[in-house]
Amino acid sequence: MESERKRAEASAVADAVVLLVNGVGDAAVCKALEGRHNLTGKSAVKVIADARRKITLAADFARAEEIGRAYHRLNDLYAQAKKGRDFRTALSVQRELDKLLGLYEENGDGDSAGGGAEDPRDAAMARQHLEALGFGRKGAPLAELARLAVQRIIEGKPRGRGSRPSRVDGRAR
Repeated sequence: MESERKRAEASAVADAVVLLVNGVGDAAVCKALEGRHNLTGKSAVKVIADARRKITLAADFARAEEIGRAYHRLNDLYAQAKKGRDFRTALSVQRELDKLLGLYEENGDGDSAGGGAEDPRDAAMARQHLEALGFGRKGAPLAELARLAVQRIIEGKPRGRGSRPSRVDGRAR
């Protein structure tokens, strides 16, 4: 008797899922459940709530699966670009991967704002290092120093071993 009731409830939930996924409103779903499964009032509302829960779980599962698939595809693209020494593409793929993983906050324009709750000591250390390597003038914004360093790397012009850092902005030291 109990298993028969569970089967009937599962059938009602399955019908409600199909109807809800096809865009049928709650009132129409209640009427359909009343006609097909003799459910009324609280019973129909409970079945609809169970159906919505199932739909939500299925949607969350599919989203996680798609994120995983995208993650692996981006990693494959990154590896191919790096292997082919196509650093512009590798950098672009890395940006997409960072967006996918939500590593950076978004500002109002939809661009990655970066920064945020970083330790100011880390920023100061990065600035000091980039300035010492000659990637811009002293006091330039950290983002500009980093951009110049990346540009230098992409162009394949990292400074030579043992040589003095050259100035990217063209001024003599």
